[in-house]
Parts: sequence; C-alpha cells; structure tokens
Amino acid sequence: MFVNVLLMALFLIVTGAGFFQGTVKLVIALVTFYLSVVLASLYFKLMATYFNTSPVVAEAVSFFIILTLCFIILLAMSLYTFRYVRFPGRLEYLDRILGVGFGVILGVVLASIIAMVLQYMFISHRAGNEYPITRALQTSTQNSTLLRLLMYNILPRLFTLVSPFLPDAAIPFFNPIR
Repeated sequence: MFVNVLLMALFLIVTGAGFFQGTVKLVIALVTFYLSVVLASLYFKLMATYFNTSPVVAEAVSFFIILTLCFIILLAMSLYTFRYVRFPGRLEYLDRILGVGFGVILGVVLASIIAMVLQYMFISHRAGNEYPITRALQTSTQNSTLLRLLMYNILPRLFTLVSPFLPDAAIPFFNPIR
C-alpha cells in the first residue's frame, strides 16, 4: 500500500509541476535527467569501489546515487538560469497543456526508476530482512500493483523508445529484462 501511494504521489507531484511550471522548465528537467544518466554511466564504477558489498549491488547503488545527485544539482542550476523564460501572453494555456504532457512523461520516468530500485532491492535481492521497517517496505513492494504495472507494462515500452539514446553503461540499469 505504501509503495502504491509513494509512486502515485510522485507521479501526481511531477504532473502538477508540469502544469504550474510550464513546458520550458519540464523540458529542462527532461534534458537534465538525460545528462544525469550520462554522467552516472561515466562515474558509477569509480564510486562502486568504495562500497563493501557485492559488485552488482555496489554498482547499482552508486549509479542511482550519482544519478540522483546530478539530477538535483543540474536541475537547480538550470532552473535558476532559465527562471524568467516563459511563453508570452495567450500562449500561456498552450504552455500549461504541454507542461502537463511533459510532466506526465517525467513522472512516469521517475516513478519507473523508483519502481526499479524498489524491485531490485526488495524483490530481486531481498534486502529487507534485517529491520522491521525494511521488512514492511519489502512486503509493500511485493504487494504493489502499481509497481507491477510500471515494471512489466510501461517500463518495457519506455525502454524500447529510449534505449537507442542511452549510453551503453546505463542500459543494464534501465533494461526491464534482467
């Protein structure tokens, strides 16, 4: 239940941001996300050497840490740089409608990535056996219908669209067929 609420809240927040922030800022967010994927695919192996776990887990954790940090930093810098860019006058409605469209795309991408991380941690590798809170999160992940929808229906279609543009090192992290 918690995972369903988390994924739906993330999707609705990003879609709402698309409506209120507009097309320009959501396109900036999508480009920033792609640049973050490129940077994470370049440097995740270097960071993985500092983790004392199995190489597969260390690489996955380092990839998503770098992806998250780069996305937050680059997004903050680019939104500050383009903070005054807006569609003029009557085009504001078009700006909001297109912003919702791009917000839906970004929301699906971010929710799919969170779903992949949760499935990897709590279903594939059963990382939630030690503590009560992680056991509860593991149970919620295993029972999540939204996670299954994202992982088995939406993510494979999304992957076929974006895989030609992904760096080779990033493909194993976003490939839904493992």
